[in-house]
Amino acid sequence: MGGAPAAAPSPLQDPAFTALLPHSATLRGDLAQIQADGLAVEWGRAGGGTFYDRANARIVLDEKSQGDGAWIARSISHEMGHHRFTEAPDYSSRQAYVDYQLRNEGAATLANATVRHEIVQSGGPDINVSGAGKADYIRIAGEHLAGNLSRDQAIGQIAAVFGTEKPSVSTGSYVDYYGGHYDTALVPWLRATGRLPEPADAALTQAAHPGDQRMAEHLRGQLPAGTSAEHLLDLSVRARELGLHPGNSQVLQQGEQAWVASTQTPGMRVMADLQAAAPALEHSLQRSQAIEQGQQQAHGERSQAMAQ
Repeated sequence: MGGAPAAAPSPLQDPAFTALLPHSATLRGDLAQIQADGLAVEWGRAGGGTFYDRANARIVLDEKSQGDGAWIARSISHEMGHHRFTEAPDYSSRQAYVDYQLRNEGAATLANATVRHEIVQSGGPDINVSGAGKADYIRIAGEHLAGNLSRDQAIGQIAAVFGTEKPSVSTGSYVDYYGGHYDTALVPWLRATGRLPEPADAALTQAAHPGDQRMAEHLRGQLPAGTSAEHLLDLSVRARELGLHPGNSQVLQQGEQAWVASTQTPGMRVMADLQAAAPALEHSLQRSQAIEQGQQQAHGERSQAMAQ
């Protein structure tokens, strides 16, 4: 019978993507590093975004990119730029944290622009560069590849441009966005872990993201009173990864096991053993940030697709 061809089991096996590999040595190197570092590369749900999940050693691509080689190559190169960015997070101040996040995005964007340059120079298609400042990113990457800028200088210049872009999930610039994340999510955690002298406000330690905060408040009233902040944030973030929110979820409990289950889709749920140790707050904050980055990039991809 006819119908659409079956999707490749992995983005790396998509024929539209593999056709681009001969055009870029850097992209082939990305694949070699993915294998060497044991990264999983998998399809995510449609509309769920494309993101690098450092905590779980995986790259997730929106399944809407199936069959779109340029989209897959752009995403793989970008997320591998995040993977190779090994500078330690700097939580010492709001500005230091913002600078770290912008440099992380700068490294990912430079990786994307480098692969684009190689493919175009080899006679392949233009896979594009993510972000509203793509003209600047392409120019800066060109200066770097010509030997006029060091990698560190190129990342810094791209980071400065990226900071002026506007994320799809909030008002203001990325400088405002990451600064707000530091204020609402990291300051409470830093205080709770003794990295800042002020006492922690326990009500804020769940504020990794407004969506997580709302979910945590939704779950708090349904879970046992003694449920730790770590369990609460872990369940909130994992539920949000599945697309659950206060309007379509409920808590089910049997003994010390608790589930956050969809009220609309049977079988969609996350589980936690409340007697076992929960992931550290920092781990859940990283997962929360990965969701946000995936949503931002998905929005950027959709905007680029509409503009083309």
